[in-house]
Amino acid sequence: QAKVLCFECISTITPECNDPFNQSIRENQLLPLSDCEGCCVKIVRYRNTKNQYIRRTCTSNLQINLFMVDHVCIEESNGQ
Repeated sequence: QAKVLCFECISTITPECNDPFNQSIRENQLLPLSDCEGCCVKIVRYRNTKNQYIRRTCTSNLQINLFMVDHVCIEESNGQ
């Protein structure tokens, strides 16, 4: 199975992980990349608040039952 490269970062630790995301980071090697046999994902928590948290990683690093969620988009509901 072919692998893709995914960024591995958390915005609270590495500000370059935040949005808006700078694609030239890859060329400058400011963020680590890892081989991924799944999909690259971006997880946003507490969106549009001062506590916003962004994680970029590979789905194989997550414990999500993909049979229980839509494969198109998973979005935080903020309790609504």
